[in-house]
Amino acid sequence: LPGRQVNWSRLSDADLQILEEQTNRSTTSIKALYQSAKINIRLPFADPASIENLIHIWLVLLDLGFSNDFIQKQIDTLEPIRMRLEQKAGINGCTLINDFYNSDVLSLKIALDLLFQQTLQKKKSLIISDILQTGLPENELYREISSLLENRNLHQFIGIGPAICRNRDLFTKPITCFLSTSDYLTS
Repeated sequence: LPGRQVNWSRLSDADLQILEEQTNRSTTSIKALYQSAKINIRLPFADPASIENLIHIWLVLLDLGFSNDFIQKQIDTLEPIRMRLEQKAGINGCTLINDFYNSDVLSLKIALDLLFQQTLQKKKSLIISDILQTGLPENELYREISSLLENRNLHQFIGIGPAICRNRDLFTKPITCFLSTSDYLTS
């Protein structure tokens, strides 16, 4: 219907009311209420951004009249975007989160949330390179990143690139800087 609005909520009545979410390392199961019926869906993602995006899609498809079974079959075919919050097994029991696909402050926040919510390791390290083409002045950008890290318990923080090295004094967390990837690999 043209102009018709639909909504979803985790907190109150909505066209699609989320009743329960269970997220493990790589999947999320959601129980919801839609048109007075309880429905379930399994998502092949655990990060908050992907979950929210798929809830939007779920609601639109339900509203367009697609069955929940059909929607589930389509969701089962989804694969994570390579280099977007990609979790890989590292050496010595480490988990690597590669978020090379996006390079902005919001993407960094989402990756940090994933790092601190989904990984079991007690010691957490962050390696970031220069964040380019944000439209923000360098000092403002790195001040914002510093505030994102403020209450995060990082074991190690490494910055790679001339811009992050120029702005190292803006960070309240101890940072080890390298001008280039080759300098880092050499060290």
